[in-house]
Amino acid sequence: MNTPRPRSRSASHRAPSPFSADSSPSSKSSHSIGRSQSYRQRIREDDKRPPRDWRLDFSMTKPTAVGAVLGQLLSPRPRRTRSPNFNSPSKTTLHKWLRYSSVPLMTLDLRQNTNGLRFKELDREVNSWDLTRFTCEPPVHSMCLVSDWYPWYIEVETSNPTGVTLHELFHAIWISMQTPIQNEDYWNSEMDNHVRALIAEAYERRCRGNEQEMSYGIRRVDFLMDRFMLEGFVKAKDGLYEMKIKRPSS
Repeated sequence: MNTPRPRSRSASHRAPSPFSADSSPSSKSSHSIGRSQSYRQRIREDDKRPPRDWRLDFSMTKPTAVGAVLGQLLSPRPRRTRSPNFNSPSKTTLHKWLRYSSVPLMTLDLRQNTNGLRFKELDREVNSWDLTRFTCEPPVHSMCLVSDWYPWYIEVETSNPTGVTLHELFHAIWISMQTPIQNEDYWNSEMDNHVRALIAEAYERRCRGNEQEMSYGIRRVDFLMDRFMLEGFVKAKDGLYEMKIKRPSS
């Protein structure tokens, strides 16, 4: 099958907000799917180290712990590490709607905006008032999210003096998931042809033949492959919050 070759986007490009009336991207890429690179050039790109904004402890093709060790030994330049500003208070607890459980208390298809967000406690659709609640008790001014299946950190900041709200949490997740990838995300030493094929399949499933959406190219959410259902969060070490992402049940 053809493999997607993502078109580079400037760092200033921002995905649209899921809370706006128009959630379509503001600009297009001429990229779709193609083989415009020679085999030799592709080999050179495969040899490159992962981008500096990837997590140091993340690996697409190796167990996480092994990947972290190899990354530290082989990387020719320092990779980005988590900012110390994201250490959360040790006694902070997540809002009960957000806590991960064997029986999911929340679900969200990360390929879609918050229209599909559901909380088990509510017997109705989530509204804007629900999203004004704080993510933690006591409230925190920032959060840093990670997932075993996602190479990037998701940094959540608040615009109010009290703390991060559910609105700000899910908005930050949407922005990150909808960000178009860069060439170096797709062509680096952590990727192989099998992984790239799975990402390409996820991209095609998400687009469902929609030519306009396909023209924007691969987005970060496609790196989740067939795991795209968010079912809650848990507090992890070093002040991080882990997103529990699963395959859909049906």
